[in-house]
Amino acid sequence: RHIIGMLQGYQIAVVLDNDPQKAGQLWAGVPVHQTDEFLKAHSGENYKFIVPTRSYRAICEQLNYYGYEIHKQVFATYCRNEYFTESLLEQKINHIAEGKQLYDKLREVYPTEKMYICLHPGTGDVFLSGIYWEDILKNDHVTSFVAVTTSQACKKVLELFGINAIVIPGDVAGRLVYFLKLAGVDCTNARVLNDDHYYLVGRDFQGYKCLDFHTLFRRMVLGVKDARSIPQLMQTNADHWFSSLGLIKNKTVLLAPYAKSVDTIIPNEMWEQIAEQLISCGYTVCTNVAPKGETPIRGTIGITIPYHELLDFLDKAGGLIAMRSGLCDVVAGTKAKKIIFYPDRNVYGNRSFYSYFSLEKMGLAKENLTELEFHSASQDELMEAVLQMFCK
Repeated sequence: RHIIGMLQGYQIAVVLDNDPQKAGQLWAGVPVHQTDEFLKAHSGENYKFIVPTRSYRAICEQLNYYGYEIHKQVFATYCRNEYFTESLLEQKINHIAEGKQLYDKLREVYPTEKMYICLHPGTGDVFLSGIYWEDILKNDHVTSFVAVTTSQACKKVLELFGINAIVIPGDVAGRLVYFLKLAGVDCTNARVLNDDHYYLVGRDFQGYKCLDFHTLFRRMVLGVKDARSIPQLMQTNADHWFSSLGLIKNKTVLLAPYAKSVDTIIPNEMWEQIAEQLISCGYTVCTNVAPKGETPIRGTIGITIPYHELLDFLDKAGGLIAMRSGLCDVVAGTKAKKIIFYPDRNVYGNRSFYSYFSLEKMGLAKENLTELEFHSASQDELMEAVLQMFCK
């Protein structure tokens, strides 16, 4: 009833319901028909369907059976919020309207370009998108495009692949996606490269038959069949870090203890022990820190290296010890020795975090790589790994 009220000025043809007893009634002044009977009688006719019910998945499949496709003629608008209210609906409608305004502004500057929305919270997803960017363009038959992302960090990652992206804050970009999903990707010449915002893609297959994140994201979201190795990334010389900070080439280890997407954090005391051990073995040790809010591990040098110098820096430094994060994807191709720590927990049913996001299992890194799950009883194992890789 609310949606019918909001669509004043549009031709609302019919309300469909699978319950045959409701057929013949009026709902908000619109006639009700039994779904299958109506679809059989009007197969192939030019309708668009809004599906605002909890059973939207089954109904979308039912409509698809009769030839109506998701994002083209079928649009699911169900909200899972159990406190669904008129004010919430008004808010969503306003968000869609704001998304349309943003879309129109973008189209003033990029009238015909294919629009790719990289709505990623972290850099790992957008890095995988960059690896397959040429495949995406080829599969979509695209020669001219505009990329939209939600953070300066993601923009810098795309620049490694020669892709210049527009940065739009995440909440604003989310409203753009609301509009694109309602208007339809074909009508808007746009595509969302994110599994959270693409109906029935990715999420339902997480943890299925030992699929790793790379394979799932590549096949289900990017639509690319064959895996690629990491291409040559754009890099500039990082020598000035060594000369200005007194770092030793081939005897420097970068610690990366901070990871926004991981809730199991190795205690600072453990990182301090690692740093002390490395220093005693003749290494200079740095901590990768964000410009604000992150502090270096005691006894190490805080450093913020831009992505366009990071691989060159690590190749010359010689070592990386990191908590699994998007940074690990970006630097997976370095020839430096790498120890990557993973939280000891499961994700998506019985899949371990390690088995789903392992750099080796994802095919991003293999040489000079040690991957370990961290839990409170594994500190000795972690220290032994550090000794084995860097001090023997």
